[in-house]
Amino acid sequence: MAKFKNEDGTETEAFTQAEVDELVAGLKRKNEQLLGESRADREKREQIEKLQADGEAERAKEKGEFKTLYEKTQADLEAERDNARKFRQTIQEKDLDSESIKIAGSLTKDMQRAELLKQQAMKYAKYTEAGVIFEVGGVEISREKLAEKLQADYPFLVDGNQSSGGGASGSGKGGGATKDFSAYNGAELSAIRKEDPAQYERMLAAHKATR
Repeated sequence: MAKFKNEDGTETEAFTQAEVDELVAGLKRKNEQLLGESRADREKREQIEKLQADGEAERAKEKGEFKTLYEKTQADLEAERDNARKFRQTIQEKDLDSESIKIAGSLTKDMQRAELLKQQAMKYAKYTEAGVIFEVGGVEISREKLAEKLQADYPFLVDGNQSSGGGASGSGKGGGATKDFSAYNGAELSAIRKEDPAQYERMLAAHKATR
């Protein structure tokens, strides 16, 4: 610092221009240093934030890919289960049909009447872990007992039990007469129509086709 003499004779100490310039230059250097540190910190923070954002984005992507893969796997498994259920159902239906036609076949050799008896037998058929069983009123019965029931309920469909009236044929093949539509009497046709309208219409159509 330099001393300067005032007009009143007193002296005053003051910074010289060189000292002021030096102080200003020092402040500028300090300010630049502080600004430099602040900029570095900001860049570092931004870098960290970017890394975090990239990490979160990657995790989100992985999570999305996992979800897609999981959903596809679940859909594939459900499709396989559905196919397995359909396959089992098909096998079960074939077994039910096969066991029912065996009972019908023991009662008649006529294909049309056997089909009607089979459909009645299937009403009592049930598939279990042990295979096909037959139940009447929730009680399991043997195939022989069911055959007896069907014979009692539908005697006109069983070989040897058809009415001799109404133009019944007397061929006697296979243990009983085989009749066409015109050979059934009114009561028999009414019963068939009541039990199986579709079968009745098929028989009627076949009869008309032969006329």
